[in-house]
Amino acid sequence: MRRLYVWVHIVWRALRWMPKLNLGDRVLYEGKEWSLIQGVASPYWDMWNGITRINHIHKSELHKVRTLRNYLGSFRSGYRFFMVCWYSIWVYDISKMSCKPKAT
Repeated sequence: MRRLYVWVHIVWRALRWMPKLNLGDRVLYEGKEWSLIQGVASPYWDMWNGITRINHIHKSELHKVRTLRNYLGSFRSGYRFFMVCWYSIWVYDISKMSCKPKAT
């Protein structure tokens, strides 16, 4: 039962990642489409359009391209992150989950 709860929790978290900017997302900047390639200096991102690289653009200047492919990529990125890094921790020690079920 715990595995199912943790899996649902991970799916929920991955769904919450979809509207946010994520590595690999397609974004619009100054009317052109770019790919996000680096975001460790949050809230600044580095971008690439296949020819040119731009560094340190504030996230307020970027607009996520609204396509199914872009949103599914964000979901997949979040899902993989939580499944690889957190699933086994949360399954075997639920006290480490930030959204623990309430005690009855």
